[in-house]
Amino acid sequence: MLTVVAFLLKSALTILDVTGYLLSTFGVHIVLLNTMQLVEKTEKKVGRKLSMVNNSEWMKNLECLVDTINKKVTRPSIRLIYRDIICDEILQPLIQIESAVERHPAINNVCIDKPIFISGSGRNGSTLLQALMANYSELRYLTLPECREMLPLDEKREFDPNWRQERDERWAWKLDLSQRALVDFRIFSHELSANKPEECIPILSRYMFLWPIYTLGAVWNGEHVIQWLKSKACHGSKPSSRLLLKCPIHSAFHTFIRKVFPDAFIIRLHRDPGQMAGSHCSMHTGITEAFGVNQPKKDIGEMTLKWLSLSCNQMVTEETDKQMIDIRYNDLMADPVGVCGQIAQLVGLQHTDEVVLKLHNHMKTNPKHKHGVHNYSAIDYGIHCEQLRNDFETYCKRFGI
Repeated sequence: MLTVVAFLLKSALTILDVTGYLLSTFGVHIVLLNTMQLVEKTEKKVGRKLSMVNNSEWMKNLECLVDTINKKVTRPSIRLIYRDIICDEILQPLIQIESAVERHPAINNVCIDKPIFISGSGRNGSTLLQALMANYSELRYLTLPECREMLPLDEKREFDPNWRQERDERWAWKLDLSQRALVDFRIFSHELSANKPEECIPILSRYMFLWPIYTLGAVWNGEHVIQWLKSKACHGSKPSSRLLLKCPIHSAFHTFIRKVFPDAFIIRLHRDPGQMAGSHCSMHTGITEAFGVNQPKKDIGEMTLKWLSLSCNQMVTEETDKQMIDIRYNDLMADPVGVCGQIAQLVGLQHTDEVVLKLHNHMKTNPKHKHGVHNYSAIDYGIHCEQLRNDFETYCKRFGI
């Protein structure tokens, strides 16, 4: 049933795109985004004004984002998706943050105790590690609905668990359906659920699917990020638990993270640069094509190398201590349960028999290549793996790869 509905949805999106293409030949463009219309639409939906509109620098960044989408995303159906993303995942949470802090000033006094950030350059086992670490009862991960909206919710309904569960499951199902219609799961096997830990939550970029065309650090500033995380820590289902957050893009911002959260543990995952590059390029191609951004493979290869250079060099040069934990991809793949035990000892978690059983059950129900083999080749993107290893020799030697 899910496959049939996904097929029908994909067909409807195709019809919209064909219509848009035909109209564009006559100079008529549909579903072009307008910055102020997006702001006004969101303000009307929430019933509150966004104070950041008075910040000219912030508005300039938002206009740059909208202009980039209009220029680079040619498919009307995908621009519709971006319209909803900007309203629901960027503007609405900003308004809700301002409202929540105004109504609940105690949010600013919340202490986030020893959060754990899973980081690295990406495509190095971070998804697996996060899913395994989520089995520790002391940790508090964020679910998809929690990432989508600011807490506390409407006071009249936020304590009605049946209403919240039904709403969250329905929304997650719709989003998962849309994703399956767009993305090849062999490339990007990210199952969306209302209850499972959500991955790739970039505290410096509000919504990961905008990453291919724009970095949102300037749209979500540091103050909003901290308030957002604090609201999760004090209003979630496990308010006293430690936060577990995973996102590769954090590897470029470890200094910021440690300044804001001085007691944080950062787990850095490491893998052969050539393998990471090929997997990155393949994933980027799949996601950007799904979201209507078609880039030459050479450009994707160059962008991937810039990212790997930035993140790997950052990890080589930054100061390390006992709160910085390095894990090799090959070690994680060879003994995931053992690696989790090592991490638990370092960060102060209870590695009990019950946890070990849960870890083994996860590996049994989620075997490698569950959704099919992900085949890729870095050479298709102009990347030569042997040369790459030479270019990243310092990184490889530093972390024993």
